[in-house]
Amino acid sequence: MTTRPQINIPGYGVVEGIQAESKPTVAKFLNIPYATVVERWRPAVKPAAWSGVRDCSVLGSACPQPFNPNPLANLTNDPTTAAALAKIHYSEEHCLNMNIYAPLDHLTKAQTLVPVMVWIHGGGFTSGSNSSPATDGTNFVARSIQLGRPVVLVMINYRLNYLGFMSSKELFHDVQSSSLSSSSPSSKSVGNWGLLDQRIALEWVRDHIHVFGGNSDDVTAFGESAGSTSIAYHLVIPEHHGLFQRAIMQSGAMNTMAAGRAESEGQRYFEHLCKHFKLDEKTLDPELGRPLTGQEILARLKSIPATELVKAGDRGKIGMFIPTIDEVLIHSDPRVTVHDTTRYDPGLKSVMIGDCRDEGQVFVPMLGARNMKRWDKFFSRYCPPTEQDRKMFEAIYGIAKNDKEARQISAEVLTDAIFLYPNYETSLALMKARRGQEPSQATQSQKVQQKRQNPGTRENITLAIGGATQLNAKSTTALASVSDFDMVRFHFNRPLNLLSTMGFRSLGAFHASEIPYIFGSDSSCLMLSADEKALSQRMMDLWILFAWGETSRQYGLRHGQRSLVPRDAASGGNGSDGGLWQEALVFSEDCTVKLGQVERLDQRKVEFWERYEQYTRQRRAEKHAAYIKQIAKAKLESESKL
Repeated sequence: MTTRPQINIPGYGVVEGIQAESKPTVAKFLNIPYATVVERWRPAVKPAAWSGVRDCSVLGSACPQPFNPNPLANLTNDPTTAAALAKIHYSEEHCLNMNIYAPLDHLTKAQTLVPVMVWIHGGGFTSGSNSSPATDGTNFVARSIQLGRPVVLVMINYRLNYLGFMSSKELFHDVQSSSLSSSSPSSKSVGNWGLLDQRIALEWVRDHIHVFGGNSDDVTAFGESAGSTSIAYHLVIPEHHGLFQRAIMQSGAMNTMAAGRAESEGQRYFEHLCKHFKLDEKTLDPELGRPLTGQEILARLKSIPATELVKAGDRGKIGMFIPTIDEVLIHSDPRVTVHDTTRYDPGLKSVMIGDCRDEGQVFVPMLGARNMKRWDKFFSRYCPPTEQDRKMFEAIYGIAKNDKEARQISAEVLTDAIFLYPNYETSLALMKARRGQEPSQATQSQKVQQKRQNPGTRENITLAIGGATQLNAKSTTALASVSDFDMVRFHFNRPLNLLSTMGFRSLGAFHASEIPYIFGSDSSCLMLSADEKALSQRMMDLWILFAWGETSRQYGLRHGQRSLVPRDAASGGNGSDGGLWQEALVFSEDCTVKLGQVERLDQRKVEFWERYEQYTRQRRAEKHAAYIKQIAKAKLESESKL
């Protein structure tokens, strides 16, 4: 008979989960509310307590999102997977829920608290949920139990698209003029409601996960694409520091989806909505007999049902969303912030960051040049308008002469610009941050961590040798006074075998192709060969060991391998400098785990994308300065008329 475990969450009530049928060692608690959306385009609030026992055996609602027919969602045409996808319900008010997968024994017996892993899904801040069959956490937690390193896995939803990441001049005025805007600093944030949702979820984990057997002081945040990008933002937002101690970033850093300004990048989303719903400040409203004001337009947009609102983004009309530089949560261009080593969470213990080999392939239709007709526009977007840059681009990537070359070059450029270079920047900044840690700061960080630790609660499995201590002999003293920091890099190179048999071999190891391997869910296993299932198990092991503090580097040392941590992320060269480039985990095409190059970008590419970043940063700064000047001028003209 299936067990129905019950847990009392102090301050909220009792939840009743279910024992996983396929893996009876795992308990599932689905659709636990961590927050409620009371008003659109406002921070969420804590949910109300409930009476009686809350049934948590069925998946909850996801955030409303544009229809996105993903042909890769159910490659095997499995009816169970299809039924699960069809059953996903969408609700703006009730989408802020989490699923918790826990070792059943840790709920029914007195046990030591175990590490917690919090998954933040991707989807371009536009789509996705914790209800995807591909990311069901049952097999992942079952594997952790089998490995002898049990973890509690938490999967969260957060607001997306127009509901979680839209900004505009009108929204800024609306938030600032609201009586709610003075209740807390974060309430004045605009365009970052999805990031604030994630923060509330992580705070919920900190406050309540112990009743599920999880250690709130030993949390690993991991995510892919927009989920990984979210983690990168949390690392540099001071108010979000300390909510997790380790991070796994899969195909996403801050500059993968760099925050924009409300009056420029954000405004286009608002104007698209206005056009879609025929709301325009210049159009005469038949009811009022005059044009609508910006605030009246906003009020009407708030009244439109969420499911109708998000249809405005159907079929890629608006593209992916990005966070907003709102001067509250995000204060400056991420192209600047990413290099500021003082901004990163000083309590971070370890980071694993990586990519898929062929990231850019699936983005060519949306962002690349599918043919020569689109080449000039693509080229002008990714190459600064100087002769030197044009020559550098041509020397590195070439200039397309036909449709095939346009697609090939687009895929490589998108891979480098959106994924590899942001990963390089982030890795380098994190390593520099640890090298530059002042002794006084380190001592304070150590005191905080020592206070959090409960000696004897579980085996101390962290090795004395930290990856960062090998970076610079002069930094040993400073680093010795903080917990050892490990930087692990990985590259995923394995194309799904099933894609080759279906005629999609050209996609290669595409963006998000590692996810079936990471979770090894029942639906994912249907598309994996025997060798791929073995690789999946190996990857699950490494992710789980990382959460336990047994980094890939330490795992490698036990198995007679050399360090798997880059000893010098800033090093140039091609590997002839003593093997400093041979320090990354590579999940290879032959389904094995090998050592490989830390950076896939050679020095020429690094230099080019540094120049591109500088150009983009300057162009955005000039555009914003012109806007501020325009506002100031309009204000003076208005005052002079009074």
